[in-house]
Amino acid sequence: MNYHYWSKYLHQAERNVQDVEPILDNEKSLSVNDGYTIQELVIDYRLKNGENVIGVKAALTSVEKQQVCS
Repeated sequence: MNYHYWSKYLHQAERNVQDVEPILDNEKSLSVNDGYTIQELVIDYRLKNGENVIGVKAALTSVEKQQVCS
């Protein structure tokens, strides 16, 4: 798994306000831990660009939401 590739993919899409294809379409074995690793790298890019962390976002914490997204 190329964490840096996927974090740059998401970061650039966010910066350019572009839709992305789900990573799972290409990385069938993506785990929750992989997702958190990618998320941490995206946050690192944002911090390096001068942004600040001002809160947290909780997602996929309920079984219902997990089923909708799977």
